[in-house]
Amino acid sequence: MKIFISHQKNDSDYAKVIANFLREQSIEVFFDKDEMNLQSIDRHNDPTNVVLAIKEGIQNSDFMICIVSRNSLNSNWVPFELGYAYDRVNIFALRHKNIIEAELPDYLRIVDIIRTRHDFFYFLKLLKNKLGFDFSLEDMNKYEYLLLPLADILRWDIDLPIPNIMHKINISKS
Repeated sequence: MKIFISHQKNDSDYAKVIANFLREQSIEVFFDKDEMNLQSIDRHNDPTNVVLAIKEGIQNSDFMICIVSRNSLNSNWVPFELGYAYDRVNIFALRHKNIIEAELPDYLRIVDIIRTRHDFFYFLKLLKNKLGFDFSLEDMNKYEYLLLPLADILRWDIDLPIPNIMHKINISKS
């Protein structure tokens, strides 16, 4: 299983926290800052090969997490990545706590939204179950401290009931 992390470059710090956390859970990640081939292509200002590298990263992924922030709402690349991914992978939007639902463009309103740490843990539970691991409330408590750097982006101060997200997800990718 592999997850493509879509983000605007100014959100790389958040994306790196997510990438590292997922890797610690034995989940493979496509994160542009760690892809040496993509970094080399980008340095040579070669947009054709950047597009090809992004497409390949998405094609080789099962899921996408898109970090939705003020930066990504003004990005040229994030909508491209999402558009290419729609019929290929299961997409989740990790919405910055300062972005309200009404600000989301239509192309983001049709994907599952991760708004809180609770949503993120529910997403992680789905991934762990797909990998054949049990994931309990005790696991959630154990991992919570690892996600503290995301307190700036996710709503951390409230506990909402488990949302009805992932209702349309088919996590068995063929």
